[in-house]
Parts: sequence; structure tokens; C-alpha cells
Amino acid sequence: MEKFNKVGNYNIPLDYAKNEFSKKDPILMAKLSNSYYDKNTSIFHVKCMDFTLYVEYPSGDIYKENGEKLDKITLEILVIRFLVNANPIPPTNKYITFKEIDGGHVYYQAFLRTSINRLTKEFGGNVEKFKSVMKNIGASKINMGDSAYKIRFLNDTYIIYILWSGDDEIESASNILFDSNIKHYFNAEDIAVIGDIPFIRIYEELDNL
Repeated sequence: MEKFNKVGNYNIPLDYAKNEFSKKDPILMAKLSNSYYDKNTSIFHVKCMDFTLYVEYPSGDIYKENGEKLDKITLEILVIRFLVNANPIPPTNKYITFKEIDGGHVYYQAFLRTSINRLTKEFGGNVEKFKSVMKNIGASKINMGDSAYKIRFLNDTYIIYILWSGDDEIESASNILFDSNIKHYFNAEDIAVIGDIPFIRIYEELDNL
């Protein structure tokens, strides 16, 4: 999980995103992102996978359900950008590959290396482990590949993990799709990272197996 905690140059985009966030009307951001906003506490409630994140306005500080501050800087940046740039586009249930996203070809090799290959390496030889972990992170089973699940990213945005188990002649493989509405919330550079975000929870579940 170390990669999700990297700071370094990530502080620059995080500070910029928080600054933009502080300038926005919180009521409008809540409406456009389909988030609950508590006017009394000035806190957004944003659904992420099987948990809720709490975003303070105008600071942009994010807290977990247990009250601890979120310490995954890549996720912090994405949550703030989600609120700042959100469009009220509901899920389409039409799934697209990363290459079908504008500019996706530029980041595809990084996406393949950090997301798709990670999924194959972790679960390619064990579909039952994949099913168990997906169930535990609140994913919904869908009919694709040998096993596939739809995972909530933030509110109405979804990631699809697909696994082919392989056999003695064919190597195991995987793919990652997105509900097509994600193009209205994030650019290709962000989406390249989003495909890997579920591993924050996946690693927690694997540690418990």
C-alpha cells in the first residue's frame, strides 16, 4: 500500500485542488456530485467502495469513518477533484476500456503495468480468492469473463474488474473497465490511477485471509 501514501510532488496538486475546492459553492458541489452535504458541520459525505469519506469544507481535509484523517494522498487528490469537477451524469451501465477514454493511449502502458497486471498477478491463479475479496469490499457480481465485479469508486462512478483464470495452455488474464460516465468526472491521467485504487481495500482483505 506504500504507493498510495507517497507524498513528494503529490503535495502540489493536492494543495491546488484544495484551493479550488475552497472557492466553490458547497451546495452546488454536493448537487453536481450527488453527495450529501451537512450544512451544520460543513462536511461532505462521499461514498467510496464499501465505506464513506468525510470531507471538510472549506479546508478539504478528509476523514475516515473511524475519525482518523485519510492518509492516502492519491485518493485525497481524486476525491477533491471529484467534488470540484463533478457533473451530474448518472451511471450508464455501458462499460469502456481505458483506451476508449480521450488521451487514454498516452497513459495506457502505465495503466497496464500498475493496474491490469497487478490484478492478474494477485488473482489470476485463484478465482475463488478473487470472489471472496470482491464480496468483502462490497462489489457487485456481473456476467463477464470467468469472474467479474463492479466496484464503486466515488458515488456514481464505477470500476469493473474482470478475471480469466486460464489453464495449462492459456495464461490467466484480467482487464479493467469503467462505466462510461467516468469521462465526465475525470481525465485520462486521473483514471489511470483510479483503476488501481480498489487495491487499498483489497490489500486490507488479503491481509485478513
